[in-house]
Amino acid sequence: MLRFDLAPHRIGVTLVCPGGVDTGLTETVQIAGVDNTSTQFRRLQAQFRRRAVSPEHAAEAILRGVKRNRYWVYTSPDIRVVHLLQRWFPPAYVLAMTVMNRVANRALPQVGRAVRDDA
Repeated sequence: MLRFDLAPHRIGVTLVCPGGVDTGLTETVQIAGVDNTSTQFRRLQAQFRRRAVSPEHAAEAILRGVKRNRYWVYTSPDIRVVHLLQRWFPPAYVLAMTVMNRVANRALPQVGRAVRDDA
């Protein structure tokens, strides 16, 4: 591993697992097929921003981890849980991500999609 190869040279290697970081990207990102001008999208965007950490918080966590020569650095507790679930119990991770993806796809307002879902 690179971490062990470089250790004799006093070079550290840190892997960053960023969770949601409120960088303002949600203000400019264009998602194919998603109506980002809708009230529903704005509500989901606000919910993300409430849960996301600030760029300053993420940077502090990363710098603290690098200074302490941590191998893994998580920018928020939620991403630590998700990553540990992925590493130690992959079936639960796959199930959780599948459910979250389906929920997100139903919640995001689609361009040109009728409001009714009986088709």
